[in-house]
Amino acid sequence: MNLAEAVPLSVWTAAPNGDLTYANRYWTKYTGIGLDEARGMGWASAVHDADRDGYLQAWRDAMEKGAPFQQECRIYRIGDGVHRWHLSRAVPERSDSGQVVSWLGTHTDIEESKQAIFARDEFLSIASHELRTPLTALKLRLQSVLHSRDLSEKTERRVDSAVRQTERLERLIDNLLDVSRITTGHLELDPEHFDLAEMAQDVAERFREQAAGGGVPLSFEAPAPVFGQWDRLRLEQVATNLLANALKYGEGKPIAVSVTADTKAAMLSVADQGIGIAPHDLSRIFHQFERVLGHRTFGGLGMGLYISRQIAQAHGGRIEVDSAQGRGSTFRVVLPR
Repeated sequence: MNLAEAVPLSVWTAAPNGDLTYANRYWTKYTGIGLDEARGMGWASAVHDADRDGYLQAWRDAMEKGAPFQQECRIYRIGDGVHRWHLSRAVPERSDSGQVVSWLGTHTDIEESKQAIFARDEFLSIASHELRTPLTALKLRLQSVLHSRDLSEKTERRVDSAVRQTERLERLIDNLLDVSRITTGHLELDPEHFDLAEMAQDVAERFREQAAGGGVPLSFEAPAPVFGQWDRLRLEQVATNLLANALKYGEGKPIAVSVTADTKAAMLSVADQGIGIAPHDLSRIFHQFERVLGHRTFGGLGMGLYISRQIAQAHGGRIEVDSAQGRGSTFRVVLPR
């Protein structure tokens, strides 16, 4: 542990069940929490109240899967009495038989870079609002031209294409605004009582023509209605993002959408048989502006999964993913009823 005591960041180890077994002197100096107090789950008291539940859920998910852990949270600094943003990482150490025998982790202070992100998102919010006004006017003008009766077939196709491009720009701007709202804690929900299965089927039907045009079989299954109190428009946004990704990365293979439930939770699943996701990329696909493939192959700003995850968490739920390279991916949105 000599190296762990020398580095200028918090280093820790934990048992297979997540109980902390060691924290270096930097952790104690930073948080004021000694090793004896930090053992077990005592360290969690240093995590900001608003971040603790989400952080611990992500930590439990990583332990359950035996997968590398990565999560941002605010940690208390005793020197000035403030909570500063940290990036927490942990990797499992395994025995020769593959069993997890311990976890090795770090907490890295990222406050300065986080503040830079806040400044960027504030700019995106202002820019998005300014772009929306002229874009809306342009879309309305194009739609009025499209509905004219004296257009040639060729002109109508061109105007229709222009309308679709303005709609695409609108979606990009909406995503930028959502990123800004999420970062500043202003993502609001408007819950209503509705059938999740019926909503998901509506979204699937909207994609059916696009899927058929690419020769992609798109199926939907829901054994029974699934009623709950959620924000319908936000969950439509999540389903749309997942289906759009399935079409983009599915390599023209079948896509299956399903909705199931038990007494405690509802689950919306979108599965494809496409390119899949490499194991080392699974921990970062839900990050802002993150794409696991180069922009030359697939377009997009890398915001859809990040926004979808934040919407699920705002409902008290989560998004899970099972994937293997070359064998497709299954995304599951789990929502409390």
